[in-house]
Amino acid sequence: MKAITVVNNKHRYQNKSSMSTEISLKNYLAIQDIYKKSNLFALLVHSLCPNIYGHEIVKAGLILSLFGGNAKRTQLRDDIHILLVGDPGLGKSQMLQACARISAKGVYICGNSSTSSGLTVTLTKETGSNDFALEPGALVLADQGCCCIDEFDKMCSQHQVK
Repeated sequence: MKAITVVNNKHRYQNKSSMSTEISLKNYLAIQDIYKKSNLFALLVHSLCPNIYGHEIVKAGLILSLFGGNAKRTQLRDDIHILLVGDPGLGKSQMLQACARISAKGVYICGNSSTSSGLTVTLTKETGSNDFALEPGALVLADQGCCCIDEFDKMCSQHQVK
């Protein structure tokens, strides 16, 4: 695994100056230690939502969907899509939120509380004028990224992609 940069989103708005490119010695040694491990994929699977025990196959599928696929259509493998179905309380929502957090362009949307734009776009009229504007939906905001849609069955039928 190669990384170009690491961004901590928790402190993005507190420090508006340019991001420091220096890395501490402790972090450098931790990265070197991880690099020497023989099974990095198992480490990635266990690091996705570590508070949810088990579900290694589901976590592996989510990791592969985040890192796998190919944007160029000339290759054999296209982008990977996943549909999670299961009983309530298994942690599907937490795993989807974790995927949206770690993805570079990740968007998490809950179907029962989605906006009027839904998944694609909606033409809305500006208040106070006769102008119209396009309001982007979750799929537009997550273009070339990861769109995690939770509670898809509870979404209004007019907003579902068919």
